[in-house]
Amino acid sequence: GVGQAQGRGVIQHATIVDMLAGAEGPAGPAGAGGRGGQRIPGAPSDFPRGAVGEEGTPGTVGDRAVGAEVSGDGSLTVRWSILAQLADNARTRGLYEQFGTLATRSNTLFGFEVDFDGVAPSGTDSVRNPQFVNPEEGDFTLRANSSEVDNANGSDVRIDRNGSDRGILRDRGAFER
Repeated sequence: GVGQAQGRGVIQHATIVDMLAGAEGPAGPAGAGGRGGQRIPGAPSDFPRGAVGEEGTPGTVGDRAVGAEVSGDGSLTVRWSILAQLADNARTRGLYEQFGTLATRSNTLFGFEVDFDGVAPSGTDSVRNPQFVNPEEGDFTLRANSSEVDNANGSDVRIDRNGSDRGILRDRGAFER
């Protein structure tokens, strides 16, 4: 997962899976604290204010693991992303606003003990299985029948994590189908 303690951060078209309560993750770039999870960010062009967090490090906020959280006087915007807890979901939070401001738009959350903690979902956020192709083998692309395909309404991000053109109708998450 990712965290923002001070300043402003934006996460868009990210796929963040399996947050673990445990040791705190390392600090991320641009003053953003990285916390936990296996983070698959969007392409560098997807982050106009700089990437947030680190990849593949277990982490925690207190005794809870989170997909994305904001605390202190920071602000964080999460949009067109998929946050999924595929492993044990005990003490997990999808989006967590402790202090500061957390804004959400067109995200998909799945498998958390608590999906939204301290923040209300936007009218375009959903809680459902994103239908990854083969998450057990690390394939987090979306199946053809996934509700997240062509569902990143309002996205102006043109390139996915693999460098592929997203086309006109864009998928949620890091990878275009």
